[in-house]
Amino acid sequence: MHETSVACQLVDLVRQQIQGQRGRVATVRVQVGVWSGIAAEALAAAYPAAAQGLLPGSKLVIESSQLVVWCDCCQAERNIIDSQRLRCPDCGARAARIVRGTELELLSVEIQDGSENNHDAANS
Repeated sequence: MHETSVACQLVDLVRQQIQGQRGRVATVRVQVGVWSGIAAEALAAAYPAAAQGLLPGSKLVIESSQLVVWCDCCQAERNIIDSQRLRCPDCGARAARIVRGTELELLSVEIQDGSENNHDAANS
């Protein structure tokens, strides 16, 4: 399961982002595209072990993003419902390119300090 190594890399990235910050990481928020090759459930299951000792008690929040393509015929972005068929749902033309849905992105890191205030350490 490669999600374990992805979870470890995510923890390393968060540690880099919060370097020099005080407090503990409360929440790590990521966006996972449906075509990213990452199983969100497997990433969520792997995260606690990856975070243990490094980001103790932190919670992973996963937001998923739909597959969105650009249609040259319509000159517009279109949401793809059937990811096996990369065609514009409106005109049926073959999708020119994928706009969203392949990403794995760190969106934010919420840090809780001793006074229970929250701060964003990283925003992408």
